[in-house]
Amino acid sequence: MVYRHPFLRYTSLEPGDMLADSALEVLMAHGAGALNLTSMAKRLKVTRQALLARWGSRELAYRVIAVRFTTRMQEWAVPRILDVPEPVRLPRFPDEVVSLRALEAWSHLARAEAVAGDQRLVEELEKVRGEERAYLRAWTRSRAGVAPPTSEVAAVQALVVGLRSELVRPDPVLTYPDAVAALDTRLAALVAGAPDSLAP
Repeated sequence: MVYRHPFLRYTSLEPGDMLADSALEVLMAHGAGALNLTSMAKRLKVTRQALLARWGSRELAYRVIAVRFTTRMQEWAVPRILDVPEPVRLPRFPDEVVSLRALEAWSHLARAEAVAGDQRLVEELEKVRGEERAYLRAWTRSRAGVAPPTSEVAAVQALVVGLRSELVRPDPVLTYPDAVAALDTRLAALVAGAPDSLAP
C-alpha cells in the first residue's frame, strides 16, 4: 500500500489513524505552534466539540496520536530483517523530509509537555529509540559475531538523530550522500570494534 507521505494513512478509517493524520497534516503545514484540537477538527471537517466528545480530553487525544506516531516511525525506521546493508534509515525523498520535519516538531511538543509534568508523550518517543537501539545491536551482532557495547550503539544512534535533524532542515549543510557516507563510516567502525569482553 502506497501513501503520499510515509507517516500518513489516508486509506484508514480507524478513528485513531484519522486523528493522527490530522495532527501530522497540521504539523507539516504550520508546525507545532498551530497544533490543537481546533486545527485538527478543521482538517477532519468536524467541530472541536465533536473531537472532545470522541476522545474525552486533549491529553487523551494527544496520547492516541503519540501511539500512532510511534508505530509509524517504527515501521519506517526499523527494518524487519537483519540482512540489510543499512540498519537505520535517513530521510532521502521530499515526502520523507516533510514528514520527519513534522515529527521533529512533535518531539519538541512532547518535550515541552514533559517539562510541564506529563511524561507520556516522551515515553512513546523513547519506544522508537529503544527499538532502534535493539535492532542496531542485533544487526551488529549478526555481522561481528558479538554484540557491541551499549555505549557504542548509543553513540551511533545519537549520530543518526543528528543526521536526520540536519537533513530535514530547510537549508541543510549536508547532502543525503554526505550523511550516508558519515553514517557508513561510523557503522563500519561499530562492526570492526564490536568484539568486547563485556558484551553478552
